Amino acid sequence: METKKEKCCQNVVDSGSYHSRKCSHNAKVVRNGKHYCGIHDPVAVAKRDKQKQERWDKKINKRKEEFKRQSILKELAKDIPTDKLGDYKLFKKD
Repeated sequence: METKKEKCCQNVVDSGSYHSRKCSHNAKVVRNGKHYCGIHDPVAVAKRDKQKQERWDKKINKRKEEFKRQSILKELAKDIPTDKLGDYKLFKKD
């Protein structure tokens, strides 16, 4: 006799719809008495969110540093005539 596999307890919304339904994936873990699949496992979701936030922070910090560097270079070059700077995009007036 085959036992019925538990399904994930998470509600999901289909794209283009306002109606939710239960996730159709088989449960892999039980957290606080509830069954979750690998996608909706709260621990896995938190880990993915943390990784996503770290990638975003790294990207934003890189942009901030580049903006800061360009601002400093523009400030240093503001009194130099543009014909002396050559064809650098960085120093051209916007």
